[in-house]
Amino acid sequence: MSALSWDRAEMGRHAAEMLLDRIRDPQPRGPRCVRLPVSLVVRSQQRNGIALI
Repeated sequence: MSALSWDRAEMGRHAAEMLLDRIRDPQPRGPRCVRLPVSLVVRSQQRNGIALI
């Protein structure tokens, strides 16, 4: 099983910044897209007791 990993602190900083922006200017400005880097965490898989990497 593999998973994605990201910096949760960085995500929190962006969320707080967006919230503060909204408090300062409550007029809706439409959706906002923030892209954060992610990394793929590859883990071994098992099928019938045999580890697949």
